[in-house]
Formats: sequence, C-alpha cells, structure tokens
Amino acid sequence: MTAEHTDLSASPAMAAASREALTCAGIDIDDVAHLDLYSCFASSVHLACDALGLDPHDDRGLTVTGGLPFAGGAGSNYMLHSIATMLEVLRTDPGSVGMVTGVGMHMTKHVFGLYSTAPPPRGRVHPPDAAGVQSNLDGRALTDIVDQHTGPATVATYTVAHARGGEPEWGLVIADVADGARAYGRVEDADLLQAMEAEEWVGRPIELERQDDGVNRVRA
Repeated sequence: MTAEHTDLSASPAMAAASREALTCAGIDIDDVAHLDLYSCFASSVHLACDALGLDPHDDRGLTVTGGLPFAGGAGSNYMLHSIATMLEVLRTDPGSVGMVTGVGMHMTKHVFGLYSTAPPPRGRVHPPDAAGVQSNLDGRALTDIVDQHTGPATVATYTVAHARGGEPEWGLVIADVADGARAYGRVEDADLLQAMEAEEWVGRPIELERQDDGVNRVRA
C-alpha cells in the first residue's frame, strides 16, 4: 500500500518502470520529443514528472491529447486514445520518439511505452525485465502500518473529502507514530477540516484517539 512508502511524495515504481523502458530503447528522456503523461489526477502527473526528471512546464508539453479529463477518453480506455493520438503525431514528425504512460489501481500499476516511426538508434532492443524491476521494488524497506493508535502523531500526508454540496465532509490522515510506524486517522471536526484546507498540515503534530469502532479519530 502507498502508506508504506518511506517517501510519500515519490513513486519508486514510476522511476523504475520509466528507467527500464528508456534503457530498453537505448535512449534517455532528452531524446523523447512528444509526451502523454497519464492524468487521472494532478498527483499522477507530478509524480511522473519527478520520476522522469521533467519540469512540469517542459517546452515539449506533457500531453498530446489534452489530458484524460479533456480528451473524451473513458477512464479505462484513455490509453487507446493517447496511443492513437501519439501515432498520428509521430507520423507528422518522422523519426521522433513519443512516450505514453499509464497508471492503474491506487497508483500501484504503471506502464511506459515508447513509440517511433524509426527503429531504436542502437538497433534491436531487449525486452524489459519486468520481473527484475518488480523484485528490486519488493526489496525496498517499507514503513510498518499499525491498525490502531492512541497518542501523539505527526501528519505525513492527508486529504479532505467533500460532500456533494461542496462542503468538507471528512478527512483522512496518514500519520507517523512511535517506533517509526504509521497509522491512519479520520478527521471529522469541521473546524479542523477547514484549517487543513486553508493551511499546510504536513509535519504538524496531532493526537490520534482509538475509538470503539476501531477507527482512529484525529484531534488537533
């Protein structure tokens, strides 16, 4: 699960998958002329930029379709649109390379595809070592998650969910607790929800209080 990642602001899987794709093609990201980064959420785009070492304002642009929210592609069918659009772009720019990326599930499945009208510059490419990439990722140190916790904690990351009327309804916190572990917490206090939207709460101290229903409630 994502909460186990030591650095919640990065995607090691994106970095590993993109590196393997570029290595197999015998190129680096500077050789890619056209991009379409999967854009289900803004976080997906920013994580991909970090993994690839791209500036979000890269002159190449980050999409050839306009992005998932605007391209007219249904959620699970979006990559059919992005690949088809990328092929049209490459036919008008012969010899150039285009990269299309995809994301699945809760940011846990990743794909990077490289396309061109010309063969790879170093000749025949070798197939990606998917098993090796996954094995290396599985070998990383992970943070333990505890189901219940009462006591002080520090916000590692959080989000606020809204009701249909637009008002904050509840929040979810992933908090660092004792012994290097993490725990989840639910935010229900209206004032705290508004404060979390108005200010940055990552790194702030909070209190988690275990409830009879097994949920840890957040107290400021």
